[in-house]
Amino acid sequence: LEDCRGMYAAEVAYVDGQVGRLLDAWQKARGTGGVVVFTSDHGENFGEDGVWYEHGPSVHDAGMRVPLIVAGAGPGARQDRGVARLEDVMPTLLALARVPRERWPKLDGVDLGARLRAGTARDDAAPAAAFAESGSDLLPESYGRLRSGARGREHCINDERFSWCEGGARPDALYDHLADPQRQHDVAPRHPDVVERLRAVGRRWPVDETRQRSIRTPRFKLVAVPQAEGYATRLYDLRSDPGETRDVSAGNAATVVAMRKALDAWAAGIAGSPVVAHTPEQLEALQALGYIE
Repeated sequence: LEDCRGMYAAEVAYVDGQVGRLLDAWQKARGTGGVVVFTSDHGENFGEDGVWYEHGPSVHDAGMRVPLIVAGAGPGARQDRGVARLEDVMPTLLALARVPRERWPKLDGVDLGARLRAGTARDDAAPAAAFAESGSDLLPESYGRLRSGARGREHCINDERFSWCEGGARPDALYDHLADPQRQHDVAPRHPDVVERLRAVGRRWPVDETRQRSIRTPRFKLVAVPQAEGYATRLYDLRSDPGETRDVSAGNAATVVAMRKALDAWAAGIAGSPVVAHTPEQLEALQALGYIE
């Protein structure tokens, strides 16, 4: 683990140096003025929420909380610990570039410019919360998830001991993943009741649509995790527990109710994943990035 952390830190240091070269060249070419925004699309998990050396199937802050550094648009160096989202970057840049509002496309984000200029965040420039939905877990052997694997490949529905797996090169089968983590021996004939139960759960939770959801404020984060009968929620106090290790729902019932209501309202507007026909060039690019086989 420490070797991997060291390599990751080395990669960050290397990229930092290259970004410095880019900014030096840009400043020489453009002079002073302008705005630089540094951010990222995701972080990386090093064991948080059971995810190792990757990102996607979890809404833990290890993968969700990213830098948002804006230089050239404020009074000087300072930190703002309010909520900000990636969808806020585009309207903020449009406002900083003085593009008239009537020329803006329809956007989900808000202009954070007032928070860059003022000493304290203005209420109308601070989103009350940030919502997120994870990706699905693409690894069939992720037995800790209710669903694992992807459509078009082997995918499983899991409980604490068994996994019912379909869609791969092998016939559909039931595995005891505790005794047989490599999924070599079909035990379905000995456990027909388990097969029926897991298949019923699979019908309620579609492949590629079984995902964690979260709502985050500056202090609290509510995470909804798929379970056989529905979502189970956990509440974390990020001020005292930034690692998201202790569920504090019991002592914050009103907060759980309010955040769950807001999360359900947001989730109701999420459409299912559309079926997209990709061009050969797009498929080649996705394959090169490792997103498809």
